[in-house]
Amino acid sequence: MIVRLLSILVSVLILARITAERRSYEPPKSAVAYHARVKAASESVPLSFGSWVGKDIPVPADATKMLQPNVLINRTYQNVSTGLSVGYLLVQSRDARAIQDHYPPICYVTRGYDRDHALATNWNCQDMQVTGTEYIFSKFGAIDTGSMVVDNFIIMPDGSFQRDMEAAKLAASNLQKRFFGAAQFQLVFGRQVSEQERQDAMQTFLGVSHEILQAIRSGTAK
Repeated sequence: MIVRLLSILVSVLILARITAERRSYEPPKSAVAYHARVKAASESVPLSFGSWVGKDIPVPADATKMLQPNVLINRTYQNVSTGLSVGYLLVQSRDARAIQDHYPPICYVTRGYDRDHALATNWNCQDMQVTGTEYIFSKFGAIDTGSMVVDNFIIMPDGSFQRDMEAAKLAASNLQKRFFGAAQFQLVFGRQVSEQERQDAMQTFLGVSHEILQAIRSGTAK
């Protein structure tokens, strides 16, 4: 009888542990509400504004599956007055683990580009002090040749801007922070675009992205 009771008790304890572990891998309600706020704020990023005309660019299905995006905006914008063309990417993932490999030093290098340069860079826009990195990539081949400048930064739900993926990796390892995810903002320019033109464009696109950037920074993961 005692053996049977002990067996039942052990079974109950094991079941309770399994249930607790499963719950620990489910996003908290506060994260679900947070992602809903960010999703709603993504509607504020205009397809066209002022002299800029945007065009949505499809994202490959495998990349979308990997990123698990709550928000994914991938566009090209052209200034009809100056002719300047800019690639715009904003991706916010529900799980911090999903975004770790979507990062210029990984993405562009795996596509055959060489990383020529990486410079810590800061941008200021309204109440935001943004820290990020400017990369230069190049590719030389018989079929595909070219170079580009990529201005990139990471946005964390704790309100911080980051130059690289280290903060996202730390969040991914923390069950209290993992499901608040992480986000990445990127502008891509041709190598011929001047530094002043890049700075002006970043100011412009930080401005029109202000609402969603602030929404991403409003998470409760501390």
